[in-house]
Amino acid sequence: MLNIAVIGAGLSGLTLAHRLNNTHTVEVFEKSRGVSGRLATHYSDDASFDHGAVQFSVRDARFLNYIERVSSSSSLDVVHEWSPITAEFDQNQLRSEAILSTPRYVASPKMNQLCKALSNDLFVHSNTHIQALTRVDEEWFIKDSDNVSYGPYDWVVSSAPSVQTAEFFHGHTTDANPFANVIMSGCYSLMLGLSELDAPSWQLALINDDVLSKISLEHTKPERTSGYSVLIQSSNAWAEHMMNADESEVIELMMHHSQSLLSIVESDVTYRRLHRWRYANVEAPLGRSYWLDSESQLAACGDWCIAGRVESAFISGYELADHINSM
Repeated sequence: MLNIAVIGAGLSGLTLAHRLNNTHTVEVFEKSRGVSGRLATHYSDDASFDHGAVQFSVRDARFLNYIERVSSSSSLDVVHEWSPITAEFDQNQLRSEAILSTPRYVASPKMNQLCKALSNDLFVHSNTHIQALTRVDEEWFIKDSDNVSYGPYDWVVSSAPSVQTAEFFHGHTTDANPFANVIMSGCYSLMLGLSELDAPSWQLALINDDVLSKISLEHTKPERTSGYSVLIQSSNAWAEHMMNADESEVIELMMHHSQSLLSIVESDVTYRRLHRWRYANVEAPLGRSYWLDSESQLAACGDWCIAGRVESAFISGYELADHINSM
């Protein structure tokens, strides 16, 4: 039995920890107050927003098996198919409008329920920001931002974005810079609660635009709040360009570009919040499903190993867990 520390409680880290938990001693460390990573949900009094991953598809049989198991369990009835009428726009010109042939899924009543289902039996340290690793006599100790030390551990696994993982592991790996070729990009999510909405014929818009990439009418998802909830997401390239811009400028530009696609009256806006995702999509992946250094006993997983999809995060954690369990 190994003692294993997992940094990050998103889907990849929790999938890994869940599959290791029956055969090893596992502790998960999450800097936020709750689990989910980019499978996150933000909510106000009468509106909720899946402001990370809006929805997800399923191609891999292992992920499908997990989704079906979660969906059929009376205690974990959280995954539902969502079949929005989806409009595709080039700039502000409608190209097509239809229900997509590939099923799309959401977790209900909030997207983060998918990760909560995985974390039920795990030991998760929330609000714990890991900042340093130290190896003493082939055992790992980790330290958080409050200078609290945890350990010893046989293995440390990071499921954080590649840049943060590289910072954790700096100076400890056989390869000096194993993640140098991984490129991730950011995204802005603008959340609007509305008292009134002149609803379009679609529920989800996929946009080929310099500024915007997606608009989702969040209140149309299964088991969501009754208040009108609109989520507007930026393109990754524009977010990178505007990453250090003033928040008010970002909001103004995103609102302006959305007006030709969705009519929003300023006086109807009852709630407005902008969230910046520094690492939201994968431009250049690692090229294999996980990273592992047997000599240092460090490993990493995440969607950035494969592709910027929810399913990729699951597969990465799943396959790394199988490797560790087989050792």
